[in-house]
Amino acid sequence: MPAFQGLDLRAIQSLIQNILGVKKEKISGEITFTKDKDKVLYHVRIRLLPQNNLLVNFTSYSETPDLIKEIALKLVEKLDPAVAASFYRWNKDVDNALRMVDEALRNTEAYDDNYALVGRAQIYIGRKKFDLAQQDLDRIFNQDANFVPALNTQAYSFNEQKKYDKAMVFALKAKEFWPNRWQPYVNLGDALVGMGKPEEAEAAFISSISLNPTWWIVYDDIAAFFVQRNKLDIAEEVFHKGLLKFPENTKLLLHYGQFLLKVNRQEQAMNYLLKAYRLTTDDPVVWTELLKISTATPDPWLADVRKKAAMYVKSKPDEPLSQTMKKILEGH
Repeated sequence: MPAFQGLDLRAIQSLIQNILGVKKEKISGEITFTKDKDKVLYHVRIRLLPQNNLLVNFTSYSETPDLIKEIALKLVEKLDPAVAASFYRWNKDVDNALRMVDEALRNTEAYDDNYALVGRAQIYIGRKKFDLAQQDLDRIFNQDANFVPALNTQAYSFNEQKKYDKAMVFALKAKEFWPNRWQPYVNLGDALVGMGKPEEAEAAFISSISLNPTWWIVYDDIAAFFVQRNKLDIAEEVFHKGLLKFPENTKLLLHYGQFLLKVNRQEQAMNYLLKAYRLTTDDPVVWTELLKISTATPDPWLADVRKKAAMYVKSKPDEPLSQTMKKILEGH
């Protein structure tokens, strides 16, 4: 493999293999380049050994970091489509997620079929296509009645359908197998809320947070639950844990800023809202919250917020958020 402008292309291949956990003797390939005026066109070919099957064959003008991501994702698609499906799903690329689920189900390795089906069921649940989700879950249960990710997903599905008693049954069963995982406790808490048992739900949600959820929205939803229950100390602790794990999640920053406004801690609220704004400058809700607590000032960032808000009000005058912005701007 050649090097270009100090870049050792062997290092790219090594990095990708280490990330994927693929043994180096199992794949072999080449990453070459040609100059196209002031750009570099990379040619990537990687084969699976010893079969010598071509896994990746593409060209790209991407810079090195993006090129590495492209290669890694294309390799994952070929070597483990169920993992690729999960990646696409969490990046909200549903079409590619469904494409990879189909690929996982078509290949001859059945070990990941259930995970692929769970992923597809969760997509269907998100789209309120509960019948399709149930078909995938039933397919799993016919093979393995105690496949825990499917038990959790079944509980989630029933909660979304407001069938809370059924959701509780599956959440409790999942908890038997996964007593130290956060997912069953979230589903259990949601079922208890739906059944009108918020006191019992509190314990389930606290247990979930203690097990360090890996989804930011869990912290957000549970904090909102405790705010609604007027248990603000617990809500703030949940926000803190969420932001410790997801320090640049703009929704958590926004909602914690709104929480701080609710308890009259404006200076702290400004800090979190400003961080949210710097991370995502095009969120009109963030603009509105910042404008609520800021007075007229020549600070460049606030002038930028005012300008964006004024343009938003002009382009969408009938939206409720525009009306709120207009009142704030006129007050300034």
